[in-house]
Amino acid sequence: MNWTAGWKKVAIGMLGGLMLQGCQPVGNTADDRPGVIMITRNGDSATSCEFDLVTSVARIPGSCVPSTHRTYWVQIANSHSATTLRFEEMNDYGKCENTVWAMTWKTIKQPTNARGMSVLGAFDNVGANEVIAPGVMLTGKSSITPRGRAFHCIYITRSDVPGDADLKLEDYPVQTARRVNPRAPGDGARQDIPEMPDNPEQREHGALLIRNRDGSPNCTITMKTGTYNLKNISGCSNDDAYGFMMQRGWSATTLTFFDTPSCAPTGDQNFIIEIKTIKQRTSVLNFYDFNEFYNVQNGHVAVAGILLVWKFRRGTDPIQGKLSCVKIERSEVPPDAHLPKP
Repeated sequence: MNWTAGWKKVAIGMLGGLMLQGCQPVGNTADDRPGVIMITRNGDSATSCEFDLVTSVARIPGSCVPSTHRTYWVQIANSHSATTLRFEEMNDYGKCENTVWAMTWKTIKQPTNARGMSVLGAFDNVGANEVIAPGVMLTGKSSITPRGRAFHCIYITRSDVPGDADLKLEDYPVQTARRVNPRAPGDGARQDIPEMPDNPEQREHGALLIRNRDGSPNCTITMKTGTYNLKNISGCSNDDAYGFMMQRGWSATTLTFFDTPSCAPTGDQNFIIEIKTIKQRTSVLNFYDFNEFYNVQNGHVAVAGILLVWKFRRGTDPIQGKLSCVKIERSEVPPDAHLPKP
């Protein structure tokens, strides 16, 4: 019997159920609330605005409006499925109506809890009907880049409330922002990254960026076929490897994350996660926590360009940064190897 295939079957059978969502709820998420969305300014996590996820237009005050010099993040907690979020900039008349730039997200999970989503990062790097984060899909965007790289309003539509989906935008009630402090630690460090690596070798092969719990850099691995034991890589700390980012990975690359340094499907592994890139080329430009994979079904897209092949975890406790080894397997012939190198 093929040992790897047999182990996968045994491991999958040992799964005890999906882990509860790794993100910490933001704001006041009591049972009588319909869910909340928080806008957080990266690098200044004390400045945040929170809105209820009810049918309304959320007008974002100046203290929370994104600009060309700051990256803004969105957190969603306890959202009902099929809630639509339409981000718009302000037009020349000071209104968020008939603007030249807009982008629409939709929640596709009941309930949806998601964090670490860069609005402009999604606009630049995620295509229509692709998953931004577990439970959140980008359903449409304009072909025109935001003039000020900013948005000023969010039209929120709850489709499960009778009549709400039929409202005209001009009839949406206005919702006032609440100023809050983020409850999730480390959001200020979860900055998005440029798509193109600085290192010439990584521009050719792609880069896997291992990240600490707060999203800050741990170490970087060039995405060439091989086995990478973190304790043998300068700058890597296997006790603080909570998530990853990716720059320009080749399509059809398989990456397997292991708990122990053996980097093999042996009985001492406490977790194994196998993913595959399905987009040419694949970039994950904001922090993705390894624990989030346990909220995704095997064979489903976890985030744009990343397919979760399978996963195993002994018990239901979070991984807690204990990544020790990464195995990377590039397809023998990259899909566009005949094209000029970038």
